[in-house]
Amino acid sequence: MLPVVPLVLTKQASSFRERIQHAHSSVDLWAMGITIVIGGQFFSWNAGLACGTVSFGLSVLVMGAAYVCLACSLSEISSMLPFAGGAYGLSRCTLGFFPGFILGSCEVLEYILYVSSVNVMLGKTVAAKWPVVEPYVPLVWLAAYVVAFGILTVGGRLFWRINLVFAVALMLQLVIYVVGSATYVDIAQQGGGTQHYVVGGLYEWCASFPMAMWFYVGIEALNTLCNEVDNPRGTIPRGQLTAIATICASAIAVYFVAISLPPGVASLSSVLNVLNGGFTQILGISDQDASLLNIPALFATMPGLLLATGNIITALAESKLVPYRLHRRHETFGTPARAMAAATTLSFALCFCAMYQQNADTTMYYVSMFFGCMTYISQCIGYIFLSRRYHKMPRSFRSPFGVAGAMYAMIVFSISALSILACQNHSYSSTVAIAGILTALSMYYHGYAKSRQSISEDERKLLFFAHVANHNNAKKKQHQKANRRKKGLFRIIAFLRRRRSSAIETSMTKKACKSTSVAPTQMDVVTSPSMQVAPSKTLTEPATKGRVRLASSSVDLWAIGITIVIGGQFFSWNAGLVVGTVGFGLAAGVVGVAYLCLACSMAEMSSMLPFAGGVYGLSRCTLGFYAGFILGCCEILEYVLYVASVNVMLGKTVVGQWPELEPFQPIVWMISHALAIAMLIVGGQVFWRANLVLALILVVQVVVFIGGSAPSVNFSAYAGGPEHYFQGSASDWVATLPAAMWLYAGIESINTLSNDVDNPRGAIPKGQMSAMTTVFLSSVGIYIIAIGLPPGIDALPSTRVIFNGGYRTLFNLSDTHTTLLSIPASFSSTPGFLFASGNILSAMAESKLFPRALCRRHVTFGTPIYALLVTSAMSFGL
Repeated sequence: MLPVVPLVLTKQASSFRERIQHAHSSVDLWAMGITIVIGGQFFSWNAGLACGTVSFGLSVLVMGAAYVCLACSLSEISSMLPFAGGAYGLSRCTLGFFPGFILGSCEVLEYILYVSSVNVMLGKTVAAKWPVVEPYVPLVWLAAYVVAFGILTVGGRLFWRINLVFAVALMLQLVIYVVGSATYVDIAQQGGGTQHYVVGGLYEWCASFPMAMWFYVGIEALNTLCNEVDNPRGTIPRGQLTAIATICASAIAVYFVAISLPPGVASLSSVLNVLNGGFTQILGISDQDASLLNIPALFATMPGLLLATGNIITALAESKLVPYRLHRRHETFGTPARAMAAATTLSFALCFCAMYQQNADTTMYYVSMFFGCMTYISQCIGYIFLSRRYHKMPRSFRSPFGVAGAMYAMIVFSISALSILACQNHSYSSTVAIAGILTALSMYYHGYAKSRQSISEDERKLLFFAHVANHNNAKKKQHQKANRRKKGLFRIIAFLRRRRSSAIETSMTKKACKSTSVAPTQMDVVTSPSMQVAPSKTLTEPATKGRVRLASSSVDLWAIGITIVIGGQFFSWNAGLVVGTVGFGLAAGVVGVAYLCLACSMAEMSSMLPFAGGVYGLSRCTLGFYAGFILGCCEILEYVLYVASVNVMLGKTVVGQWPELEPFQPIVWMISHALAIAMLIVGGQVFWRANLVLALILVVQVVVFIGGSAPSVNFSAYAGGPEHYFQGSASDWVATLPAAMWLYAGIESINTLSNDVDNPRGAIPKGQMSAMTTVFLSSVGIYIIAIGLPPGIDALPSTRVIFNGGYRTLFNLSDTHTTLLSIPASFSSTPGFLFASGNILSAMAESKLFPRALCRRHVTFGTPIYALLVTSAMSFGL
């Protein structure tokens, strides 16, 4: 094990840092925090007042406390590890390389989308004052971006002085608003009275969380400025803490004054510019003129967030996760000009969505806040990781809230993320955008960045010790787990297993003697029960394994679990609803728990004995040769028959759309089998990547169905009421258990892929458990949503495609067209099940229980071609 000592840097020296004119004090960092954040207190947060003055005030306080805890945690991290890559660097250490890339990209998109939504608001403000400008709003956006980019490219003293002037001006503006409006405050008349204290219930309160984020969002961006500061370990914590203290004070004051001024709470929630009620009375100007006073606040947010975005993109480029040329800096000023140009261009392009899609700026804000919540949660996890593992590491600041504060912040931001997905009027469009972006990022990482990534120089200096420590810790846990297995119950089970199989071992070894020069008496000595025979720690791999291109991670195993199982959640299980909504829900829960226990048991077995023969191998040892053969055949037939039934369903789905194809259904089955068998024979990266893409498509479909249909759910109208809770007798309830198995069947087949995985003892358990968790959660979500949508509980048990009720509502399509969306789910089970059945058949053929030719593998690809062809032919024939 490598000894790990954190490297303490006094100053990072490099050519570009010598060219940057750094911020010299925490005042500059305070000013940056003010300009980034405080603009959000001028507009848009007032939409949260729809849940009531007291309710939304509580949301603002809860969210403020979460941001204070986050800021304290990030300040402590910066005092230890001043890394300019934001959430990306630490999450890459604590959560892994793939999550690190996703979270870094999410933080980039958070800032870009936020800047776009603010710039759209800037255009609306200018157009409201001068309507003649409305056709030329893009020129307003362009001018704002050009000015911001110009200031950032020059950087240095020019940027910091301009930013300080903006910060002082904005604070002066708020002081004038709060103090000047004090004489006009009348909360009794304008606050709406007790009937406006709390409006709606818990759902409406949770829906207000993203609106409360307007008051504080962006304070975390200060941690990306480590390369711009003389002494980041001391300056950033001081600047960040003074900024968040100022922002919290101003948020409370602005909120209280705003709800106490005209136009009153009843109208305030729909006002464009919140502070106009105060400025119109203090200065005696019109509402349109007062709106112009918000322009500095709108513009001031842009430079700081674009600078933070440029620093994160530069860090990603230095690790070669995005094109490497983006890390290059301006030759004269040393600023990340290329990265900022890319961010500015993307943000400007997104502004045009507002011209062609109504409320696009609102959707961009929600997507931005969702990605923000993801990065906040990851940063809290990183703080907990550093606090527990490196609590003695030198730091200039310690969070007074510690781990408890980070956990509180995680809970609040998790609720806010769920609120964005399920509680907003724009949840559907936001969910679709989020799912699409995450899918695209995942495909980009696995298709391009994964094989090219590296560890940058800054990561090596600041964070490499954490990477090495994680590696050492993983090895230590593996050793501890192996040692535990050698003790207690494991020894007893091993002893009983040896006693039970001693007779079989003796007979088989005597048979083996006939083909070797070893005498039977010698073999008897080896298998003597008095010998302590330990399982071999290193197994000789079959010669074909050198030709097989293996799955590289548990993500591939998770993906095949999803493609095998989740298709069953699209069809057929609804027949079980004949016993009632609660009755069948209970059956689905019981079967789900049973599959969860089975998956855990099989994951543990694979971590000990990774055998590709499925149930056949272990049952041959524990139950006998005959029972092992019968059970192996049963598992093969389970998968073959399942594939046949799914392909029949696929044919019916296609014929439902194109009735003229009914005589040609066998051709549809043949195309499905041929495509699956081609993928499996080639195998390797072709199969694993295609399967991963298919899994992501299915998960996105399920997320869209659940998130998009949630606002349309009406249990009182469609779920049938108490009379539909339980129907039929106990025997009827038992009869629905097989229908509930549609939701989970196939998760056990992952254990047959031991020969197709790099590290089956570790990868298969992780992949199987993550897949089972995903499938279990999706089944719960699908069941609850499906029974609350049309056609209602009376017609749902006989519906062929369960998701059609949701898709009709979401996309306004006919039933035949929505059915097409379920075709990927119909096909997805076929490759995985044929793969599993082929591996089992190959294993049985190696034991000569079937013709030996079936164990032969493809000369080039190393896949069990003959076994795959036989199982595919059986399924097609059935």
